[in-house]
Amino acid sequence: MFRRMLLASGVATAMLVPMASFSGVLAQSNVCEQLGTLLKQRQSLMERVNGLGRKRVDPNVACKAFSDLASNGARTIAFLKDNKEWCQVPDEFANNVNSSQGQIVKVRGQACNAARQQATMLRQAREQQQRQAQGQDNSTFGGIDGFSGGPWRVPQGAL
Repeated sequence: MFRRMLLASGVATAMLVPMASFSGVLAQSNVCEQLGTLLKQRQSLMERVNGLGRKRVDPNVACKAFSDLASNGARTIAFLKDNKEWCQVPDEFANNVNSSQGQIVKVRGQACNAARQQATMLRQAREQQQRQAQGQDNSTFGGIDGFSGGPWRVPQGAL
């Protein structure tokens, strides 16, 4: 009976309006919390990149770090594209993320290229060591090169 009176009088409608707006606030905070998570990950990745140092950085480690940072940047940019207004993110912040992403991708390319070159040089060095161990080295003074006649031999007998 009381329920019918509430519905009839519109009190129930008046109570539902704040609840609907409260659920919108909850939805906004849940969506915007994702940005917070992305930014915390980004901060952690930036600390990892800054911890690499300036001298003798392993290109494989740098490639992985910058790849992770670029991936985070791509996810952050996609999130900002969809939710910037909803989460009230300033334009300047979104522009900074976009511009830094270009620099991160460039450095990632350089680091990964250096890692590939290092892997190629290491593979070639191992192959050369294997050839030398098997006596198949064709380098100067160690192989069949036309004028040395083969590997140098130690003289036999008394000198």
